[in-house]
Amino acid sequence: MLSGRIVFLGNRPAIETIAFEKLTPEFGWSVEVAEDANRLRRLGESGNVVAVFFEVDMLGRSWEEALQSARDAAPQALLIPCHRFSDSVNWPELADAGAFHALPVPLKQDEIRQSLSFVWSARLKRSKLVEMPHPESRRAAMCRCGETPCLCLGKGAAKTAESVA
Repeated sequence: MLSGRIVFLGNRPAIETIAFEKLTPEFGWSVEVAEDANRLRRLGESGNVVAVFFEVDMLGRSWEEALQSARDAAPQALLIPCHRFSDSVNWPELADAGAFHALPVPLKQDEIRQSLSFVWSARLKRSKLVEMPHPESRRAAMCRCGETPCLCLGKGAAKTAESVA
């Protein structure tokens, strides 16, 4: 069963969509096209929009407006603007505006796979962060007393650290 969706915001050429449709099942995802932010919002309500790819030229907006619109419609998704090599792209500004990654067009299969791998890795890290134990439990697991809250990592932490070394 597929656990997430990769969404194209705006219309994408069929050949590029086909490349994504071939690769996304490797990650357990499907591909959807959202013609506009309203459709993206409806898809985003399910909570399983993994990433949103879009080309600013096709949306007729600035980078910042496009990123804001996609973030508002699917806040949990990673945003990946696609740009032409001839576009002037300021990556620090894109990142500050909420872009996770950027991808040049025309899209190439190896670059698509790499981008999907970046998304997969980021989702994996996010899930591990959510599952991390409470800091007190981690601290207790590192100390000798094994109690929560830790009894040995307070004032006597230096002595405990010396005795462990």
